[in-house]
Amino acid sequence: MIQKTFLLLITVFTVLASSVTHAQPVLNATKTNFHAGEFTETFSMTDHENNIHIFLTSSNKIGHLMYDSSFNLLKENRYEVTLGEVNLVQGYYFNQDKINIYFSNNKLNKFHLFTLEHDEKFELSNFEFEKGKEVVIQKINAHNNFYILTSVKKSSILKIYNFKNSGYDTFFHDFSEETFLSQKNEKTTLWNILKRKSIEVFEDDIPTSIVLSAEPIKIYPGLDEVTITLNHRKNLTRIITLNLTSQKNEIDYLLIPEHRIENKEYHKSNSFIYNNVIYQILCDNHQLIIQFFDRKEKKLINEFHLDENDNLYSQNTPIFEGTAVVSVDNEVIHDTKTFLKKLSSTKVAIAALEKNGSIITTVGANGIRTNNFTGVPMKDKPFFEMKGDPLFEETIGGIPIATFGPINISITPIIGSFYSYSKSKSVYTRYLFNPTNFEHKKGYAVINVFDLIAVYKGREIKDIAPSYENIFKYNDHFIYGYLTDQEYRLVKF
Repeated sequence: MIQKTFLLLITVFTVLASSVTHAQPVLNATKTNFHAGEFTETFSMTDHENNIHIFLTSSNKIGHLMYDSSFNLLKENRYEVTLGEVNLVQGYYFNQDKINIYFSNNKLNKFHLFTLEHDEKFELSNFEFEKGKEVVIQKINAHNNFYILTSVKKSSILKIYNFKNSGYDTFFHDFSEETFLSQKNEKTTLWNILKRKSIEVFEDDIPTSIVLSAEPIKIYPGLDEVTITLNHRKNLTRIITLNLTSQKNEIDYLLIPEHRIENKEYHKSNSFIYNNVIYQILCDNHQLIIQFFDRKEKKLINEFHLDENDNLYSQNTPIFEGTAVVSVDNEVIHDTKTFLKKLSSTKVAIAALEKNGSIITTVGANGIRTNNFTGVPMKDKPFFEMKGDPLFEETIGGIPIATFGPINISITPIIGSFYSYSKSKSVYTRYLFNPTNFEHKKGYAVINVFDLIAVYKGREIKDIAPSYENIFKYNDHFIYGYLTDQEYRLVKF
């Protein structure tokens, strides 16, 4: 069994090393007038003509880089503005040839709207956001539109604010007639379920960490709707779908077969939605069950089962304890029984991503909870310890991986997912499934774009501290952008 694990480990390292043998193509590297430390937030967007926009913001200025689809720098501008305390970037949307960026204060009750026109003229207006007795559940930037989702206090009413120009449209989604139960099986409100939870946003084809996918409540934005899944109870997945531009909604559920779990004390469950398939996971310290459901029909497609007495031949990678980016510093677990004990002792998680004709399904459990952007555990204990000798820095099969310098906040979920993936600690393994019938496949789980970016940062730019980092999807690939020595680079992955 240990020999099998060792061979899998060597395969993973070999594949990763071969994937980064050649330098990643730099699409553009142009000197700018921007300096590190000059701005506090950064984000990117793609307009309807497929132009790329990089924005850098602070309380008194906004920087703008614009590239065409061939990655030529078309514009570089700096706009002097007075944002004051209303300087936190919340969202953006396009309106014909105008780019609209929304800033707010900490209380989220005052907004500035920065409108940039095609001829580079800009306007700064302000308005108030009167949300009443509500709790903000999440801010959503999807398909070049900006929404705020709230829950009315002590009720089961959700509201969606669709921001347009210096204002917003409001849509009510009333679930007062529905019955909601707490973890203790007591009748409660939707507000009570949502108010204190960490609620993450997940987008298709974006890798995610176990730390994020272990959360029991998730949001999945679509083109004209948003889906919320509730897994705060162990026996079912509640699925709430809200239309973003009307008051249409749906609520449904999938039962989790808890009767198949022997040890109720260690019973854990969760779910994940990817490409219209619902992945449900349940386990205790003796077994693991993964169920695959068609989201529309709610029909079971297939099921995968792992018992404590099974060997590890079913895994497509070893069982690791460490970061999602495979490192020689990660510990390797050599038996199923230990893996199941760790899964059932904390938050269990499942996540999926399709690549090369296979569904890569990551199964794991939350480890040390860290700040998503710094990687520092909440108890202020550093997760990574830098070694004195560069040869002993964080490596993947001898290849250095990223150690992170100054980080500027981004409103795009991808950059947050990347830092969590690269730095948070969990126990996990990966399986390969056929994307049609979800039969388990042999082979090794291939690496994803976050692995490649982490290796690039650790190998190609390990001696610099990149500023204003962006990761965004563009057509059929990803782009990593960053500033170094006043040069902003776009690198293709």
